[in-house]
Amino acid sequence: MYSYREKDGTSNFNVIFSNSSPAQAAQMNFEYKQELDRQHKKYSEKLLRENYPTKFVIAYTSLIISIGVSLIVLQIIYYASNGVNQNYASGIWAGFIYVVAGSLAASIIKWRLPSLIIVKFFFNFFAIFSSVVTIILNSVSLTFYSEEWLFVNDGEVNQNMKHVNIAMIVLAFISLVLLITFLIVVNLALNKQENSSGPIQLENIPNNESNTTDNMN
Repeated sequence: MYSYREKDGTSNFNVIFSNSSPAQAAQMNFEYKQELDRQHKKYSEKLLRENYPTKFVIAYTSLIISIGVSLIVLQIIYYASNGVNQNYASGIWAGFIYVVAGSLAASIIKWRLPSLIIVKFFFNFFAIFSSVVTIILNSVSLTFYSEEWLFVNDGEVNQNMKHVNIAMIVLAFISLVLLITFLIVVNLALNKQENSSGPIQLENIPNNESNTTDNMN
């Protein structure tokens, strides 16, 4: 017997073909499993259509992309103005990562694909790691603005650039909070419990549908 619970997306698959040959039973089993996958995909897309927090994502996307662009611009200014090299262009690559993270979140509004939300979640974890690295690198860079370091480097380092390091630390921290908040909000939204309308019945089973029904009876 087959059942698919729309409430939580779980399924129970147990079909018995008592009057079929092994080859026929295997073919029928395969067709039922294909339909099970189709129903699960349909349910996941329905969940995204109804529960994906569009308004929150629009705000999140606007903020995270703005921060990404700002970091790229700050890093260019930082290098052009002789900032210390110990932040390893973190503003550029972290800014690019934030732009991609925002674009992925926005793309799900248009294409409600389960595979896309999975990619976005994994990319978010990567972006979170990048945020932590950016904060660490720019924090370390601040230590190179001491008088001893400036003396050793004969004043080649622009001391005013430490304010850019501080700005990048703040922006990376805000991005870190946004990325974690996205994971929490979207996860809660997609795991909302819906009122179940009962098991979804299999439809449009290819081939042998009538024979399968008779065998199950």
